[in-house]
Amino acid sequence: MTNSQAGDAQETDAASNGKRTACGLCRKRKLRCDGERPICGTCKRLSHDCTYDEARKRSGPKRGYIKLLEARLQQVETLLLEKNQELKDQDTDTSSQRPYPTSANVSNTTQQALPSGNHIGNMLDYNLDDNLDDDLEYDIDDALGTNDKAPMTFPEAILPGPEPVSLGPNAFSRNGPTTASTGEGYLPLQDSGMELDETLPPQDIMDDLYDVLFTKVYPAFPMIHRSRFMANVNLAPLCLRYVMWTLAASSCDRHDGLQRDYYQRARKYAEMDEMKGRGESTTTLGHCQTWILMAAYEFKQMFFPRAWLSAGKAIRLAQMMQIHKIDGEGGANSCLPPPKDWTEREERRRTFWMAFCIDRYTSIAAGWPMTIDERDILTNLPSSEEAFEKGKPMQTGSLAQVMAQGASANLQPLGGVVLTAALLGRNLLHQDRLSPDDDDDDLDGEFWTRHRTIEAILLNTALGLPGHLRLN
Repeated sequence: MTNSQAGDAQETDAASNGKRTACGLCRKRKLRCDGERPICGTCKRLSHDCTYDEARKRSGPKRGYIKLLEARLQQVETLLLEKNQELKDQDTDTSSQRPYPTSANVSNTTQQALPSGNHIGNMLDYNLDDNLDDDLEYDIDDALGTNDKAPMTFPEAILPGPEPVSLGPNAFSRNGPTTASTGEGYLPLQDSGMELDETLPPQDIMDDLYDVLFTKVYPAFPMIHRSRFMANVNLAPLCLRYVMWTLAASSCDRHDGLQRDYYQRARKYAEMDEMKGRGESTTTLGHCQTWILMAAYEFKQMFFPRAWLSAGKAIRLAQMMQIHKIDGEGGANSCLPPPKDWTEREERRRTFWMAFCIDRYTSIAAGWPMTIDERDILTNLPSSEEAFEKGKPMQTGSLAQVMAQGASANLQPLGGVVLTAALLGRNLLHQDRLSPDDDDDDLDGEFWTRHRTIEAILLNTALGLPGHLRLN
């Protein structure tokens, strides 16, 4: 072996024995990273930009956590002293026969029984370098808490527990409780109380299903912002992820055998969320999107009764969250926190309009009554796909403006889909909701007046279409 080969072997051994650092993307998405430079194996396989952060972030308990424990321990000691004093006051008549420990004894006993803050710090045995290495082995099971390593816990009597969510009078106000959802309408897994009965799919299958979904399914239901969703995928409700995988598997031959199992899991986890507490954990944008996609899949499989009920849940969630009044004067009195930016507001708009389309589609397919009344809608039509993806604010008109002005009211492609669904709904009302004054023999009667109104909307829309979309 030459000297250069021996040197390379020593460097390789040193690198393998040394501590590896995960790249920024793998650390953020909690993926396994081989630490290769300049691009790791995972980023190379997924064609992602691979960057390494040389400055290691501090891990472990947050600053002030030990002081919080010491304060709680001091509170326990104070409660013991107060309880002892109450007992002494109650039994003053028998104090000579049953002497109680003095305050000094109680203090000494408490100090002996309860560890100090320094001792608690030693018990944690928190090694920062070891934790940085553990990040490289962090997989989805760690994120779900389903691995064999038990999470670090403390007695509930000492640590303050989470505040319970209450559906009081202000629960659905703008300033009401926001613990049920994050800024983007998704529940953290630890808050959603998911207890997995089975393991998640392998990472490569999940990545493939997401690619299929955003390639084949997303154009029909363009309501989820891809980059934001993938950056916070572990925060999305588990039922939403499973129904997304279900639709993707049903659109891909190589994963077709997975759709039935994933569909059952999606419904199971969605119903588990409904049964939590008073059901407040389902008032998130992610759960509304779940039921929209659930209804779409069930219609595709011709599960009509289930699809009708799933569509109803999506519509009621949308109305409960007031996302049908996003652009109304004074804002909507929503149980969701205010949107962080225009992109998040646009995702809420798109989610509502998908629920609106599902409402119209289900009614047209089954001939059953529609749920959403156009007169209650105060949400503008969706923007263009480019503006949504890049987060560029775009002004669009309302459905009423488009009905009056046609395509000249800045009608975007998804807005055209909404307009078509709305016209189908109006035609359904025109035919089914007849009044005693409707007389098709009277050309000036209500029936023909409605007919001419729908015809005028179609004409205005057709005149405003681009040349390549007009019918000759």
